[in-house]
Amino acid sequence: MNEQQYLMNLDNQLSKLNEKERANIQRDFEEYFENGRVEGKMTEEIIDSLGAAETIAAELLAAYNEEDFTQPIEVSQNTPYKHVKIRVKGANLAIVPTDADTAQIEVKDKDDITDAKMFIENDTLVVNVTRRERMRRILFITIIGSFSKSDVILHLPKRHYEKISVKNDDGFIDLSKATALHFDLESANGKIITDDITGKLLHAETSNGRIILSNMRVNEVEASTCLLY
Repeated sequence: MNEQQYLMNLDNQLSKLNEKERANIQRDFEEYFENGRVEGKMTEEIIDSLGAAETIAAELLAAYNEEDFTQPIEVSQNTPYKHVKIRVKGANLAIVPTDADTAQIEVKDKDDITDAKMFIENDTLVVNVTRRERMRRILFITIIGSFSKSDVILHLPKRHYEKISVKNDDGFIDLSKATALHFDLESANGKIITDDITGKLLHAETSNGRIILSNMRVNEVEASTCLLY
């Protein structure tokens, strides 16, 4: 294996990192190889001193914060839609405004098991976010499930929507600076936060979490929560 092959393998192992961080790492390791050659070492010796690219990548990824794992998932087609329907399982969701004409999903996910899809169906923007189950063995017990949450950000174009509907099975909902006739926000396990929203009706319901509503211009509000501690 030569230097180029080693660095390419390392970069592939770091694919979850954003492009800027990967470029910085690539530059550092190129410098490491150059310094080794100045000292009279062969490429094989330098690679042996580094160890397997997979091992180094795992150690590097563990040292990064979630912000460094931000990756755009999908951008919708520029097609008119009046409704927004969002279904989330196992992730925290923030909905923020954008001046762009297209919606965009961003995921902060260290373990790379979050699936996010977005498409337009008739007059509705549909967003589905799920966390795949993983199997972990602790002592003699095998546990299947998702052991952490990811953070998902939906950049929603600034429009007057007829309805924005969000259902989250396990995670919070944070909605800001949106306009719609009807907001329907439900979380089975997580708080609901709204800030600077405008509309006629807001329905907010969570089975386990707080509901925080601020700077609203909404005619009618229906909110219910059951805090479980």
